[in-house]
Amino acid sequence: MRTAVSSLFERNARTPMFAPSLLIATLVAVVFGAAPALATSYFNQTFQTNTTLSTYVGTGANQFDDIGSSGTAPTVVNSGGSNILRVTRSSGREAWFTRGAAVATDLSPAPTAMIFKFDFNLSSITSSGTTPATLRIGSGFTTGNSEPSDANTYAKLGIVNNSGSGFQLRDITNSGSPLATNYTTKQTLTWVLNNTAGTLTYQAPDSTSETIAVDKADLWVGTTKVLNDVNVQTGTQTMTDFKFFVGSNSAGNNAYFVRSD
Repeated sequence: MRTAVSSLFERNARTPMFAPSLLIATLVAVVFGAAPALATSYFNQTFQTNTTLSTYVGTGANQFDDIGSSGTAPTVVNSGGSNILRVTRSSGREAWFTRGAAVATDLSPAPTAMIFKFDFNLSSITSSGTTPATLRIGSGFTTGNSEPSDANTYAKLGIVNNSGSGFQLRDITNSGSPLATNYTTKQTLTWVLNNTAGTLTYQAPDSTSETIAVDKADLWVGTTKVLNDVNVQTGTQTMTDFKFFVGSNSAGNNAYFVRSD
């Protein structure tokens, strides 16, 4: 999963000035100015320093609170000349990474709008399942092998594995079924969230200007919008923490990859 949250929004119909940053685990959230809005980078991690996992864990800037598994240990490996984070969930085990579980690592000040962009790939699938891995954004998250509650979650996104190869995305807040497309290669996902008091405009991955309503989410895969203005989980929550979690009840032995090009 290559996470990048990057966003520059403007209110109303102004043309947004948004320069996307496509880095692994890059979080960029929005700070609104008088005109135009300003983008602030809250978290940026490319995993290119080295392949020692502990380098990327701590309370410093651009570090995770934890990257863990109750089975096979996560690793940072070189693939095709670029380092990637590989999080493996062996059968009956959990895997995860967290940011913001401590006050020192919260996204601060709490962003009120966000574009969370990441590359994601899934491999070594032994069986399909309906219980998704989840990416959650909210507050009050903890480290370790426990998934945050819906009450603590502003928005959540599901990823379901398919037997043999591939994954599907799932709007687990509003629908019980995965989206139709099965992805068998690395995809760039762009997740747009609006926790402000008004409709926002942002530059979409296809270079068009898009609007998003209050407490709604858009999701793009590459330059294709696959979710449009769907409800978030808990609109009264804030966005200071994020966590990726795959539980023991998800089927198969799966390797999840975070990488940048």
